[in-house]
Amino acid sequence: MEIDAPGITIFSLVCVLVHLVTVVWWDQFSITYFACWPWARFHLGRPTSYFRLVSHVLGHSSWKHLYGNLSMLAVVGPANERSYGIGLLSFLTLITAFSCATIHMMFGDTNTALLGASGVVFMMIVLNSLVNFHYMRVPFSLILTTAFWLGREVVEASTTNTNTSHMAHLVGGVVGAVVGYMINEYRTMNAWMRSVNHFTGQTTHQFSWFHKKLQKFRHVD
Repeated sequence: MEIDAPGITIFSLVCVLVHLVTVVWWDQFSITYFACWPWARFHLGRPTSYFRLVSHVLGHSSWKHLYGNLSMLAVVGPANERSYGIGLLSFLTLITAFSCATIHMMFGDTNTALLGASGVVFMMIVLNSLVNFHYMRVPFSLILTTAFWLGREVVEASTTNTNTSHMAHLVGGVVGAVVGYMINEYRTMNAWMRSVNHFTGQTTHQFSWFHKKLQKFRHVD
């Protein structure tokens, strides 16, 4: 058996482990160490407050919550890891976690905690639509993903009253779209420039060879 996405696998296993400890050992484990609270409950002198700014993506409120996020992560995560690499994807996950936490601290309800990998999942859903990116082109799959997934979140956030963190979904999607587009544009631009340099280098070499032959011919004459 080959593990084709070790980063996604490790992330998923840690999420399961955190929830298992919460269910079996201490029911306050997730809410204490893996949940981000709004600014009114942020303690500047406690290291756990800073840790929870990114650790909240590992905690989940129920098995259903965990299953929903990890099943979607298993669909879009491996393709992203193969395309972007474990290092870059881990960096984007941290950015998404911190961004979601910051928005929740600023606008979240005082008694509502943010936990779960929903923001990371939405980031990867949008990021997955950019896998086959071409320089200076906006993929139609990105437009569809943004319209379907993020549009649904906007509608649900404005029409329903649930415990789902639609803000985290939206932030994750925005991070995936903006950062993913910038990264892919940079990568494809570099690849395009390397191709141009390679072509011009070959052309220059061929021209130099032709010029030397021409000079030699004139010298003989």
